[in-house]
Amino acid sequence: MESASNDVIVGGRWLVLSKIGEGSFGEVFKAKDIAQNGFYAIKRESLELEFPQLHHESIVYDALAGGPCIPKCHWYGQHDGFDCIVIDLLGSSLKDLQSAVTDIPIDIVVDLGCQLISCLEHMHNKGLVYRDIKPENFLFSASCVLGNDIEMNWPPYARYDKENSPPPSPPSCRTVFSNWGKQTALYAVDFGLATWWRNPKTKKPYPECKKPIKFKTGTARYASLNVHRGRTHSRRDDMESLGYLLLDLLLAGELPWSGVTARTSKAGWDRLKAIKEEILLEDLCLGLPHGIMDFIDYTRRLRFNDRPDYDHLRRLLRGCNEIGPFSRLVTPHPYTRMMPSPPKYQQPQPQQQQQQQQQQHYNQPKKYHVRDNSHEINRRRSRSVSSRSRPFANNLGDQQDDVFVMDDLLKELPPISTAPSPPLQNHPNYQKRRFDKSNANQSRNNYRYHSSSSQHQYHYKHGQQGGHPKRYSNRYNVGWNSPQQQQQQQQRLWEGHHQQQMRDCSLHTP
Repeated sequence: MESASNDVIVGGRWLVLSKIGEGSFGEVFKAKDIAQNGFYAIKRESLELEFPQLHHESIVYDALAGGPCIPKCHWYGQHDGFDCIVIDLLGSSLKDLQSAVTDIPIDIVVDLGCQLISCLEHMHNKGLVYRDIKPENFLFSASCVLGNDIEMNWPPYARYDKENSPPPSPPSCRTVFSNWGKQTALYAVDFGLATWWRNPKTKKPYPECKKPIKFKTGTARYASLNVHRGRTHSRRDDMESLGYLLLDLLLAGELPWSGVTARTSKAGWDRLKAIKEEILLEDLCLGLPHGIMDFIDYTRRLRFNDRPDYDHLRRLLRGCNEIGPFSRLVTPHPYTRMMPSPPKYQQPQPQQQQQQQQQQHYNQPKKYHVRDNSHEINRRRSRSVSSRSRPFANNLGDQQDDVFVMDDLLKELPPISTAPSPPLQNHPNYQKRRFDKSNANQSRNNYRYHSSSSQHQYHYKHGQQGGHPKRYSNRYNVGWNSPQQQQQQQQRLWEGHHQQQMRDCSLHTP
């Protein structure tokens, strides 16, 4: 085949056709094999980079060759001041699918998740950890392409008039997969961040780093909690990141930590770490099958050198589509931090407004009133709102000067309560302080005695009364007896006094 003078031929075999992608580490081009007329992808990066990755990536491709979800690497070398690698040409990514369709059904997510588990299992068995799990790095085969092809293959796009009618709604995921056919296999690409978790020669695992790692590796959106805490990346972290990826597909990209912005990388990683540590798994997976929540919970419980049970993880995902414990929907936790949304467009009636005004009048805090915080015992303070600078910032307007705008998280956190608490003596959790024998002032302030009758009676500081047959009996119970016990003591005192009067009357009777 003859080529023009301005054509770029890499390695004397692959003719560069067009640019199809670009990332932070290089560019991707579509190329054609001159000898066999096949299409391939060429990835290149400059030789002047401080930290080149393509050479390491070619080694990883050779180590993983022949495994599931692994494309084939055909050539690696240098051309015109660039490091180049030639791999199989692939189609659209999971990110493209997520952006093109309305939602992804649970059965499709389960099928894709089982494929990715087999892919990560193959990597781990070869002694590698991926460390960069995200939808952009998982691609379908070359025949599965979104964009202009979906408009030509989907009937509503072919029927509508572009000049006189609006375009139809986006297609469903099942429509896209029916157009693709059964060729929906996933492939993993971009192994520049992959590393060895064990020595490739001795097969002995590397020890965990004792000091926290300052600079994190991977994508913060799908990073595991241990990676956020600065620990060495291991097999458990790949599986936990996969759980967040599947959860992101089911939630249509609306993870609770979506929308976080930061001025520095460290601040963004710290904020996402705080959100992931604070949210409960029941709130994170609310309304989804239990298999998804158990998947994430299992990966979080693994230790550094533990080998994940890949068969168990596949059973958890497949159980979401079958009748059983894994298909039950997750319900809210008793101590959930999710706040129900208020009813929209509901105006209070005039009578309700008057009742609300009266209730606010009666709930006015009194002088020397002590606020009760017992209702906040079971709820930890949220780290998403800065307590030092803005302790009462409950809306986005109050956070204009802050670094972060927690647009998705503030909707789910309960606002700080400013309503007055009930009086201290009437609160159900209030308990009177136990009498201290060594404190004489407390003894004088809490009760006093008088001799208005033959029996000595004591009075509490707040007006409560009671009596005892003897002056010093049960002194340690002063201020501690419950109202029922005080009533029983008064009843016994009255009965004893009545019996004494009856005996006195019988003695004076002739």
